[in-house]
Amino acid sequence: MNPTGKLSPRNLLWVDGLGAALAGVLVLLLSGWLSPWYQLPLQFVLFMGGVNLAYAMYSLSLARRARRRMALIRLLVAGNLAWALALVRWAFVFWEQASFWGLAHLVGEAIYVGGLARLEWRWRESLRFADGESRRADASLPKLGAALLCLWLLGCQPTQGGGQLTARETGEMIDYFAGHPDDPELGDAPSRAPAMLNSHEQP
Repeated sequence: MNPTGKLSPRNLLWVDGLGAALAGVLVLLLSGWLSPWYQLPLQFVLFMGGVNLAYAMYSLSLARRARRRMALIRLLVAGNLAWALALVRWAFVFWEQASFWGLAHLVGEAIYVGGLARLEWRWRESLRFADGESRRADASLPKLGAALLCLWLLGCQPTQGGGQLTARETGEMIDYFAGHPDDPELGDAPSRAPAMLNSHEQP
């Protein structure tokens, strides 16, 4: 979870899933009291709680994954949009019957769920990865392949100076070409990587 408490792609699915779970449990536990207060049929109130719990199970199952398929994220967004539209429709259906608080629940939940759908669609690419991962890791694979090729060529072909890369230099070169120059654990490896290449090419 984000320590600052701000909503971000890292904690969005947890907020979505836990919010739905809490709403579902409360609605089911308090259904006998909410039904007359909202002036809505008891079966409808129970249905709302059940849908929230079912949705929470799906959202939390995605939140626990390290990587998520785009199709699953789109299904999540579609589910939120469908539920938001259904709540708005039921607000019109029960307009004459429901109390102010019942209508406020329907409309308020529709706005909340619709907002989550908007954020999930906006951050759909970031939601494909869990905490600490990003698309940059995938984007670095071609660079890593190029690094390994360069190191293989340096190892197979004798250099004019006759030098060889040490194990530490090899790791530093891979990190450099993999595109992680801002990793503090690498120290000054990125700045020294081009120099290491030049030192093996010069007599």
